Amino acid sequence: MASETLECAHNACRCMVSSSLDDAGSDPLPAYCTDYCRNEAENREEHDVCDCGHPPCDSP
Repeated sequence: MASETLECAHNACRCMVSSSLDDAGSDPLPAYCTDYCRNEAENREEHDVCDCGHPPCDSP
């Protein structure tokens, strides 16, 4: 399986993460930088800011 770098799958997050491509090699699977972002996305929590604690999200 190949990988590519893209933005965290949590909408409010600005972190970059590596994501594996699906078995067909075309669509990246959702990837999150932290469990916080995964939980927020799975719970469909919509916020304007991300609280993952990484530098890209600590800046206003």
